[in-house]
Amino acid sequence: MKKTYIPIGMLFLVLAIILPKIANIRDFISGFLYGAAIGILLVGLFLDKLSKKKQEKQR
Repeated sequence: MKKTYIPIGMLFLVLAIILPKIANIRDFISGFLYGAAIGILLVGLFLDKLSKKKQEKQR
């Protein structure tokens, strides 16, 4: 499950960039998409870093 955070975060980021250009959405929704994308990407990177540290300790 932890490997899916980064692709989902990238999907939210692409939606946040493209949707305001093709549809008339409010700034709140656009801001929510940007915030969700950044948050999900940070969680994914943090979990990836933790798993790498855990693998190094096991070696």
